[in-house]
Amino acid sequence: MIRKMSGLFFLVVVTGITLGCATGSGTRQAGMGEITDLSRLPTNNRGYREITAEQLSPLLEGKEFLLVNVNSSATEIIPDTDFTVAFDEIEENLNRFPQKNQPTVLYCQAGPLSRSAAQDLVELGFSNVVWLDGGINAWNEPHARASVNKHLLLDTTQLDRLLNDESIELAVVDFGRTRMDYLTGHIPGAVHVSRTAILTHMNGVPGMLPPVDQVQEVIEGAGIGNDTRVVIYDESGGLWASRLFWTLEYLGHDKVSLLDGGLSRWIEEGRALQGEEATNPRANFLVRIQSDKLADKEWLLRNLENPRVKVVDTRSPEEYTGVDKRAAHSYFTLRMLGYEDVRLYDGSWAEWGNSEDTPIE
Repeated sequence: MIRKMSGLFFLVVVTGITLGCATGSGTRQAGMGEITDLSRLPTNNRGYREITAEQLSPLLEGKEFLLVNVNSSATEIIPDTDFTVAFDEIEENLNRFPQKNQPTVLYCQAGPLSRSAAQDLVELGFSNVVWLDGGINAWNEPHARASVNKHLLLDTTQLDRLLNDESIELAVVDFGRTRMDYLTGHIPGAVHVSRTAILTHMNGVPGMLPPVDQVQEVIEGAGIGNDTRVVIYDESGGLWASRLFWTLEYLGHDKVSLLDGGLSRWIEEGRALQGEEATNPRANFLVRIQSDKLADKEWLLRNLENPRVKVVDTRSPEEYTGVDKRAAHSYFTLRMLGYEDVRLYDGSWAEWGNSEDTPIE
């Protein structure tokens, strides 16, 4: 069998779809707007609070509360869930709830079981208990989760504001363009990083992540430290910028965003450009590998029959040659929509399609 070489990327999504706690539907509370913390929710006459999925979504960024699934047979959980415990085994597992005044959000499929668990915690002396109205059913409604990670995509006005805020440690990165294009005009203060700086051929496979110490050198040279706010843009609709976004997340950076519309939007709005090269002071970046964001061939082979793993081929039917970056863009899109268990298969079809021990259809 002849397997054609291609540098196209796969995206591997790890997700649970089915849930199994009580059926039913949660009742939406009218007039409940966005909140900034759980303490602003009113306490009902049973001693606990209620929250909607729309209110919970933005609070997951910088989460400062316990998020607990009370359906022990569930296969899908909300991102950043701390643990799962059966709704009728709360008392036997009190050691998992460290403090009685710690904010705690409980959820299940539709709400009734988590509401029962909330009542149990209150009766056991817990004072800061919150029940997710509608449970996973409400969470899975598109309007509820679409804004979970909206901070990952900045508009031009937000970037302009950051550029003029001297209190923020900021690195703006012009990524994916040639150096010549960069010098013809770039966003003021943006440093140039070429795509070849974070992509390499490895064992005959193109488009792979280079050795970590090599990428770390690039990151530090761009002035990116662990606390640096990073904004990346390109002129390819975010396709190349997404690849650097994934790279930084894989290496443990958690303050990275893309510029919505990229350089094209910036220019269309008549905003200022800079022609000369910009530099940042060299920074120190401590790498903290996030292995759950990368899939290799062996991992994929082990999980092909795993019902909780969904493999997404991001190619169009016509795309069977050349190097593509769609997978990283899909990775970014899913991250912005709140999916946390997302992996990028770095070897892609170039590796899979040319290995003798990998099945193909």
